[in-house]
Formats: sequence, C-alpha cells, structure tokens
Amino acid sequence: MTDTGRTPFLGLLPTWLRRAMAYSVALLLLSAVLWIAAQVVVEIKTVTFAVVGALLLAALVAPLSRLLQRGRLPRWLASLVSVVGMLGVIVASVFLVVNRALNQVDDLQQAVTDGIQRLEDAVLDSPLPLSDARVGRAEDQLVGFVQGALPSPTAGASMVVDLLVGLALTVFLLFFFLYDGDRMWRWLVGWTPASRSRQVDEAGRTAWQVLERYALGTIAVATADSIGIGAGLFLLGVPLAASLTLIVFVGAFVPIVGATVSGILAVGVTLVLLGPVEALILLGVVLLAQQIEGNLVQPLVMGRVLSLHPVAIVVAVTVGTTVAGILGAIVAVPVVAVGYRVTQLLTRPETRAEPARAEPPVDHDTG
Repeated sequence: MTDTGRTPFLGLLPTWLRRAMAYSVALLLLSAVLWIAAQVVVEIKTVTFAVVGALLLAALVAPLSRLLQRGRLPRWLASLVSVVGMLGVIVASVFLVVNRALNQVDDLQQAVTDGIQRLEDAVLDSPLPLSDARVGRAEDQLVGFVQGALPSPTAGASMVVDLLVGLALTVFLLFFFLYDGDRMWRWLVGWTPASRSRQVDEAGRTAWQVLERYALGTIAVATADSIGIGAGLFLLGVPLAASLTLIVFVGAFVPIVGATVSGILAVGVTLVLLGPVEALILLGVVLLAQQIEGNLVQPLVMGRVLSLHPVAIVVAVTVGTTVAGILGAIVAVPVVAVGYRVTQLLTRPETRAEPARAEPPVDHDTG
C-alpha cells in the first residue's frame, strides 16, 4: 500500500529554485576542493614553483635542445648543453651587474644623499604648506617602513636556504623535462580513461604550445623593453644603469604590472640621482618603449596566445603576488593562460576528427 498523501519537500519547490540549489551545492563543493588544493600547493610552494619554473624554462630552451639534436647530438647531451648554456647566461648577467653595482657603491651613496637633499629643498621651496618638521617626520616614516619590510636575519637565512633548494630542484627537473618529457607525458596520459585519453593528450600538447610561445614571446618583449629603456638610462648617465636595465628585463615577465612598476622605479631613481629634467626625459623614453612593446612587439610575437582580458591578467598577478610574492606574480599569468586553454579543450564535446598535430611537450626526436 503506497502512501500518496506525502510529497517530498523538494517537490514543493519550483524547478528553477531546485536547479539553483543544485548548482550552489556543486559550487560550494568545487570551492572547497580548490581551497584544499591551494593550501597544499602553498604548503609545498618550494616544490610547486620548482615544477612550474622548470616547465617555463623547458618551454624556453626546448627549441635549442631540438636544434642540437638535429645537429646529431644525443638527446641527453643536447639537454645538458641547453641547461648549462641557460645557467651560464643567467649567472654571467647577474655577476656583471652585481660587480658593476659594487664598484659604484661609494659614488651611489653620495649621489643618493645629494639627490634627497635636492628633493627636500625643492619641496620646502614649493607653495605646499610643508615645514622642516613635517618633512623630517615623513623621512622617518619612510625609513621605518623600509626597515620593517626587510626580513629578520633568521627569516633571511631561511629564505636563502629555500631559494637554493628550489633552484637546485628546478635545474634537476629542467634537465629531465628536456630529456624525458615526452615519455613522462605519455605515462601521465596512460592514467586517464581510454575514452578521454585522446582529448587529454591533445589538450596537453596544445597547452605546451601555449607555454612555449608565451615563454619565447615574453623573452622578446623583455628584450625590447630593456633595450629601449636601458639605452635611455645609459645615454642619460644614470648610475646603476645596468642594474636598472636588468630589473626592467625581469619586470617584463609580469605582464602589464611588471613593466609599469620597473619603469616607475627607473624614473624614480633617475629623479633622485640626477634631477627632474633627466627624470622627465626618461619617463618619455619609458612610455615610448612600452607603446612599441604593447602595440608592435607583443601582438607580433605572442599573437592571441594568452586570450586573456587585461582585467584577468591584473587579477591573476595580484592573486599570485598575494600568495607567493614575486615568484607568484611571475608564474600566475602563464598558469592561468594554460589552465584556460586546457579547460576549453577538455570541456568541448569529443569529436571523431583526428586531433591536430602538435609538437610534444618537450621533444620527440630520438637521441
């Protein structure tokens, strides 16, 4: 005997409300999973950034490795030469810049002191209602802020150890991504369901193309920015021009935000060390270089590789910086770009058509 007098509570609700409740529960569960995954990633951030950094560097030097293999080098040797060559360029650049900066320390200290005094005199002589006491308090607050931002000796030592461990792991992973990346990828695809393996394989290879083009395009953009702004710094005779040029180069790896911050830093240093006229000239150079980069170099080299709105880029950089500082800002945009492209491919209906031929995640030439 059935009981027809009772109606389930959900059956009393309108269809649209039941559907909204189902979507809300699914969204809450997905948010919880993503939050737990984010906590795990943050807890092992040294490993996380080593893996992401190694992938970015592998995307950058993979063309060189393939070229060396076509020149009859074994795969292991081509991978090793690519890694050592990249490390050599980085170490040599940092050594030259640091050595030059150390040789200019005495002159720089005097120039900074003179520049700050000039700025103080200009502010006090301006129509602004500022007294010596207010300017002094502003200086004390600025010094206190800088001192508070610096890590303690213990925290600094821990940071250095984490950095060295992360760099060692990055180099180790980079070699094996170049040497054995294709076989590692096939092993991962083998764990996916047979009905989806082809789509997953296509998504991964397309993601690698996006990452490789992003890395090469970013290098081209960073080179264009650093050449233009660096030329202005050297022509104006700004102290530490080489160091500022390197900062501009590295800043270009953070889209939109990095170029702006590094340009402001270069102009600010020029204002303090040389004066307002030279700073205005350099500001014009920075704006011109960034216009050329944004309207010519970036569209020509990257094309539509990112497919991200500037708002999405700024939000990604902000979140990455909040979670993991400078390293988070650098890796945020490529991670979001690759994730967006992979999601597009994995959520589309499976078709019978053959997947587009693409380069493997690293290379498939035999050595």
